[in-house]
Formats: sequence, C-alpha cells, structure tokens
Amino acid sequence: MYITPSGLGVELSLAEAVSVFRELPDQLQLCSLHPKMVQIDAQRDPLLHPIYWHFRFGSRRLLHSFQLGDNSDPTVKDLQSAYGYGGPLSNSDERSFIEMAEHAFALWASKQLVVAEFFRFHPLVPHEKWYAGAIVDNRQTIHIDLFEDLFTQYQPRRRADVRRFMKSGLRIERVSASLMRSIFPDLYAQNMNRVGATDDYYFPPAYFDLLFEFDGCENWVAYEDDRAVAGAILLASSPAKVVEYFLGAQTKSSEQHKATIGLLHAAAVFYQSMGYRYFYLGGGRSRAADDSLL
Repeated sequence: MYITPSGLGVELSLAEAVSVFRELPDQLQLCSLHPKMVQIDAQRDPLLHPIYWHFRFGSRRLLHSFQLGDNSDPTVKDLQSAYGYGGPLSNSDERSFIEMAEHAFALWASKQLVVAEFFRFHPLVPHEKWYAGAIVDNRQTIHIDLFEDLFTQYQPRRRADVRRFMKSGLRIERVSASLMRSIFPDLYAQNMNRVGATDDYYFPPAYFDLLFEFDGCENWVAYEDDRAVAGAILLASSPAKVVEYFLGAQTKSSEQHKATIGLLHAAAVFYQSMGYRYFYLGGGRSRAADDSLL
C-alpha cells in the first residue's frame, strides 16, 4: 500500500508505482509507460537510477517514472525517459492541481541537483497537458487503426510485401518468454551488427532477462522450417487496447521474403481480433521524411 501526504511529491517503490499506474485511466496504461519498463531500462547503464515520482492531492494523482542519471560531475544530474517513451501521467487535467504538482516536482529536482531533463513523449498520450517544460516536435511516427481495414492503411508497396510474405511458406508463431529468450538476443545482436547500429541499440543480458519477465511483453517469431528468421517483441496493454512494436530483428536471408513485414501484419490481424484499438509502430532512425525505417 502506498501512502503519499496530500499536496506533497514523493518517490515510490516499484510496487507502489505499479499500484498507482493501474489506477490511472485505462487509455494511459500503455506498456511502454509502465513503471516496470524504467526498471528494465536501468539495466543498460549503471549510471541510471529508476525513479517513480508521485504527487497526490485528494483523489487526483500524477505519476512520473523516469531515470535519474549520474554524470562525470557529481554536482549535477539529469532526468531522462526510459528507452522508448516516458512522461508524466495523471487522472486530472485541472490546472491548479497541475501547477501544484509542477511546483513540487521542481523542488524535488532541485534537491536532487538536477540541471536538465529529456523525455520522449508517447504520441498516443497527451503528456503535454501535465508537463511544464519546453516541448519540441521531433519526428513523425506511425500507428495502425485496428478498428479499420488493415490493407487500406498500408502503402501499396507494403501491401505487395505482405502478399509476397504470404507466398513464402514462412510461418508466424506467438511464443513463450523462455523460448524467445533462447532465440531473440542473438538474432537481435546479429541484426544490429549487420546494420552498423550504435552502442545505444545494444542491450546486456540482464536487460533481456527482465524484459522477458514483464507480463506486458509478447513475443512473435517467423520461422523458415524450424529456423527462426525474424522476431519481434511487442508490448500489449489490455486496459489501453494498444499494442506497441518495441524491438525487432531478422536474418539477412529473410529480407527477400519480407519476414518482418509479414510478422507485423500477422500480429495486427491477431490484436485486431482481440479488440485492440491501435498498433503503434514507432518512427524512423532520423527526422528525414524519406527515412527508410519510417
């Protein structure tokens, strides 16, 4: 049980933060914003410290889960969202409440010697209503409306890719966490090596261990006979009815069969049948309109 003095902001334990998160409106409970994802993210760098900051006034709540980052200069620290997205979440838009929370958060940050913060807001969540700092549009992202026909939302070349995959003979399976743990990290590392990814895109074993323990994590694999040729980690939130593409990887040989495109289409069909509202796919590697990943 969490107890926050009314009108004050405090740090919560992970279990307390999860309890608060589950009390927020359903549409805000995206898995990428779950406090557990901040704990998972901290495994990639010993300088990151998970913080679950909570402000309460009466029945109104504001939860902010993020990393407190150490620097070479011990007199200054920074705040940042976990890999993916982050930002404040609240069950109230009342301006007086938000202003009280902003004041309390500024006092907390000052005591922590914080001089800067950087949060990536989720495009499907109105974080800006609960945030006092400067906000800059960064890039376009993509989501699929699962209440609508899928093919009409795809570009012509993507429709062709799906049809090509369907003729390939590859099969798609939703697999257990233990099986994915034996398949995906190596597949992902090989993929990152092949595309020349920067260090930020690599994750240590402890990261994957916690990620696969997270109950919001769902695992999909494309097989050619008995060989895994592509995989995707999706984050599925039943309360929000939103599934998010989190990490993916494929072998070079699978590209000719459009394995990842086929896998994502198969997942979209599945979550559509489960009554989910959106399939969030993310953005490109850059802000360029012609970014190949976008």
